[in-house]
Amino acid sequence: MKLHLHPVWERTLPEKGKAELTAALLTLPPSHEFGAFPFLIKRKKNGGVVATVFLQNGTVYPVAFEQIEVQVYDKKKKIAQHRFEESLVVPPYSAMPWSFVFPPVSTEEGEIRDQLTVIVDLLK
Repeated sequence: MKLHLHPVWERTLPEKGKAELTAALLTLPPSHEFGAFPFLIKRKKNGGVVATVFLQNGTVYPVAFEQIEVQVYDKKKKIAQHRFEESLVVPPYSAMPWSFVFPPVSTEEGEIRDQLTVIVDLLK
């Protein structure tokens, strides 16, 4: 699995941040499909949630989408769900970090702990 950075991330992320992402990439489970794995999820002061995830493509084909629905769970409790308009392409056999910012209206109250799951549904 190879780390793939969006051009904006490539330009703006410091080398230390790139090294942290590369190290985190090594901890991802192997996959032969498309999925998302949490990297850093935090609650914002306004009640929203920021979820930085690895979009992992374990297939032989690039995965492109313009709409994606993202759900974040802490154990079995849903803490955020929102539909995002994002035009992204994840190359084959690569993982791309991306941050999804959930508005407060799309989140549930409660503490964010360590046992997090992220579910993505490609819509378009």
